[in-house]
Amino acid sequence: MQPTSKSSAESAALTFEAALDARAQTMADACMRCGKCVEVCPVTGPGELGTEDLKDPAAVIGGVVDIVRAGHGNDAARKWANACILSGECIKACDYGVNPRFLLYMARVKMARQADPGVQRKNGVDGFRKVAREVMQLSRIQLDDAPLERLGRGASAPRARKTTDRSRRISFSTPAATCSRHRISRCSRSTLWIRSASPTR
Repeated sequence: MQPTSKSSAESAALTFEAALDARAQTMADACMRCGKCVEVCPVTGPGELGTEDLKDPAAVIGGVVDIVRAGHGNDAARKWANACILSGECIKACDYGVNPRFLLYMARVKMARQADPGVQRKNGVDGFRKVAREVMQLSRIQLDDAPLERLGRGASAPRARKTTDRSRRISFSTPAATCSRHRISRCSRSTLWIRSASPTR
């Protein structure tokens, strides 16, 4: 009896995960924990790694290796893995042919697998709502009261008004740019519905 397509897909997924995990374990074994990757990383500061954490770079990368191997590691390693922007500077600094960027990525995968799915979903929803609030606040900072009232975003009109035939969709792609056609300055990278205004010459 031949396996169904679903079984084949599941087997392929398991095989891929097993191969990825095997590569991560091999990379972890090859790491000498010298700490050079931590020293050259451009995000250790912005990633909230403290001075105490950076005093021992070997312990930081050692924590990442521990996360990849067993799912456990120190707080500094978790901070660094979450802050990684995949710049690749760590790869250039390694003298042993190890790809620390891959180890950091796999450490993030391990940490995500350990998290409670319910908590992950809640964090995702909360993060989306936070972005929506920040976009609203950013629009209020960048636009004056009159354009906000036309957009239906003023303090007295929290809900957007219906657009009319006279409204046009204008896409702003340059931050801090001035729209010469609609007399709106300091526009952000977003798409807004605004009422047509007379062009400036």
